[in-house]
Amino acid sequence: MAAAMVGLGHVVMCARDLEHSLALHHNAVDHGATACIFRGRATTLSGDGTPHERISIGIGVAPDVPHGRRVDIHHTGWRIVDSWEALRGAHRRNVGAGCAFNDIADHTAGRSIYLHEPDGNASEDQNDGPTADCRDLGGCTSEPAKPLSLD
Repeated sequence: MAAAMVGLGHVVMCARDLEHSLALHHNAVDHGATACIFRGRATTLSGDGTPHERISIGIGVAPDVPHGRRVDIHHTGWRIVDSWEALRGAHRRNVGAGCAFNDIADHTAGRSIYLHEPDGNASEDQNDGPTADCRDLGGCTSEPAKPLSLD
């Protein structure tokens, strides 16, 4: 059975000035900060009570270039429902379709497959676990991602 995509889970954006980016999204879009992650270099934001719909990563001054470190959309995360097995099924389909992978990670609150799309964009298939709301876990999103085997 195919894993069902529920929809867009989050967008990760890189910003020259994290404080300015956060102020804009708080004031203009009414997204509230939900957690400070990556040792203060990034913040998760949400407008609907979920743990995060947007992640802003402060990278400082960087040129606007199509690859590498940049001010741009870093990647989009697509939510997969059902279960851990659904994410494993998505991985099997991606392998069968010849997809290239940037990373496969266990983020404590969820598991993710990072895909490299042919046009250079990055995409994430994610499955949030029962501990997805890190606000109740003492900031589990600040923990480094762990390697994940899908075999």
